[in-house]
Amino acid sequence: MTETIATPQATRRLQKDLMKITQEPIEGIVVAPLPENILIWHYVLLGSPDTPYQGGAYHGRLIFPADFPWKPPAIYMDTPNGRFQPGVRLCLSISDYHPESWNPGWSVGAILLGLQSFMNEETHAAGAIFPALSTNGREKLALDSHKFNNRDQAFRRLFPQLLDMIGSTPGESSASATTKVTRKRNKKRPIENDIVVIEDDAKIVPVKKVKKPTPQVRQAHPALIEVIDLDDD
Repeated sequence: MTETIATPQATRRLQKDLMKITQEPIEGIVVAPLPENILIWHYVLLGSPDTPYQGGAYHGRLIFPADFPWKPPAIYMDTPNGRFQPGVRLCLSISDYHPESWNPGWSVGAILLGLQSFMNEETHAAGAIFPALSTNGREKLALDSHKFNNRDQAFRRLFPQLLDMIGSTPGESSASATTKVTRKRNKKRPIENDIVVIEDDAKIVPVKKVKKPTPQVRQAHPALIEVIDLDDD
């Protein structure tokens, strides 16, 4: 199978989006493009507080087309979660299921915020489990997510800073769990793609939640989504 090669514009745009996320971390979201292929990004969504996913860590993938940003990515979630079918391509207006609603100005951060928002809803779509697993079932999967991820070779390779989250309690918010994990990591050595916390005068402080609008995943509303200036690409 021939590997898809990113166009120069796609490479520049994805590097720009990665820099944006690195400089302005998004609470509850961690990303890591494959070093050998920038078109494949792995992500982890930390379960949102006051949801059945709280305390969980959900690993998935964004597969970008070679001519991104003109076409949208495919979106997968691999960690069992009770909301989406693991390893199944998800049908969202921000994914390749609906190229007609895609806006090339939408950033990777906006895509993941849209996915995070949609996960917390009960709306049905292709790739979703409908009706979703019971609240108790999803809470159990949140607890089990760390054991599952620790057995995932790609997760272990790309997110070593999250391996110790198996010790997190279900009552921890995504922000507190994120800070706990990164504080432990920071005692060792910095790792590229660490976007979970920021450093301020050698102190580790929690990331402030980025107050940015999230994409509507059922209908595309460009005015509600952070838009990238394509003239810069």
